[in-house]
Amino acid sequence: MMNEIEIQRVGQLGQGIGYDPSGNIYFVPGAVPGDLVRVEFEETSKKYRDADLVESLRPSPERKEPLCRYFLSCGGCDWLHWDYSAQVQAKEEMLKHVLEKAEIRPNYFAPMFKASETFAYRNRIQLRRGAGRLGFLKRRSHEIVDIEKCEVAHPLLNQEISRLREEKHDTETPVQKIELLKGEDGTIQRLYDSPHGAGGFSQINSAQNEVLKGLGAEHMKASHAKRVLELFCGNGNLPFSYLPFVDHVIAADSNELALQAARAIRDVQYPSLPPKVAFINSLVNRSLVRKLPPDFKGQYDTLVLDPPRSGIGPCLLDFIQTNVRNIVYISCSPISFSKDVQKLKKDFV
Repeated sequence: MMNEIEIQRVGQLGQGIGYDPSGNIYFVPGAVPGDLVRVEFEETSKKYRDADLVESLRPSPERKEPLCRYFLSCGGCDWLHWDYSAQVQAKEEMLKHVLEKAEIRPNYFAPMFKASETFAYRNRIQLRRGAGRLGFLKRRSHEIVDIEKCEVAHPLLNQEISRLREEKHDTETPVQKIELLKGEDGTIQRLYDSPHGAGGFSQINSAQNEVLKGLGAEHMKASHAKRVLELFCGNGNLPFSYLPFVDHVIAADSNELALQAARAIRDVQYPSLPPKVAFINSLVNRSLVRKLPPDFKGQYDTLVLDPPRSGIGPCLLDFIQTNVRNIVYISCSPISFSKDVQKLKKDFV
């Protein structure tokens, strides 16, 4: 079926969202607010409808020509055809929309922090290689879009793409996943057919990550945090930023490789004994509470949370003990964040 829809906002996955006169909601990849588009969708009685963009009848004034020549086919990016300032504003509105639906009303919204660079910033990408091609998957497909360069990837990663293209590869072998990671020292690591995040999670924009760490450190200092429990700590990205302002940190994660990297950094930068920060290899669940040292278990005053996109879930309340007066939650999913915060309404305002 076909319909004409005006796009009014964006969804969690970057789709344009519009409504018809009957109140049905359309999710349209490739559309941006302000577009009037013709869409195609499967006939359904459902209110929420996934639709394909067929034709742009009136483009939004915020549209721009994408710098990347692969943008229309590659599934790696969503918004290269949209003005960056408009993107930032839309993300703020998206967050407020989700929180409002969850009946979460913050007393204060901090200003949005724009990225200084919108291209050549990614320090991690996932490629696919097979059938003589090297690149990213096509939208809604397992077909590989062959690329020579990724405009949002760091130049060192693009150099590695060139090296990969020069290497001989059997075109008959199954499709291979290749994850490229740029370390802080500029070295490039390759991971072949590994689970996502096998090398440890890291923020993809190094400059914005420094902003994030700075904000966290400022908050810890201002709140006079002393004893901190951090969950999903990874390779220590956050603890080392606020460590100078607190007395003791216990940080937990289930990725032992990431924890080994964190301990190596600690032993070089903070060689004091006993160490000011301890890293525990554990799943974040109820059993972790039992693993905490007795003199720390009921004494930490601050909880730092940096969970995956799925959020923390029911076990969150197991870590809320009577001394906790401060929670720092870093989230990449407003929906998961709002679900977790709902659990805290009874004890925190």
